[in-house]
Amino acid sequence: MAVQGYPKFATYISTSPSSLITRSFASLAAKNILYLQAELVHLEMKLQELESRDSSSTVGKREMYAKDWYWLHSSATEQESEQWDTVLQMREKLKDYCTQLFFCYF
Repeated sequence: MAVQGYPKFATYISTSPSSLITRSFASLAAKNILYLQAELVHLEMKLQELESRDSSSTVGKREMYAKDWYWLHSSATEQESEQWDTVLQMREKLKDYCTQLFFCYF
């Protein structure tokens, strides 16, 4: 015999799935997507600024970052890694964004 409350209700729902009533939290999901979009726009602008700065730089191999992924990736081991760090931040945020879009709309 299940304990009263959530345990008992969960047992009932598991044997009678049509009785499950869930809330979609659509407004919160939409807000979250909007915040993620805003964060991505910020990262996009920062990346564009770094790309512009680095493409005209004479320090290290920065001018190569936009032309050769190897040099951009290699910058992670140096003190010139701001562009690569921003790419990694953008990648994580984009993954969150795409996951939220998938779960919210499919």
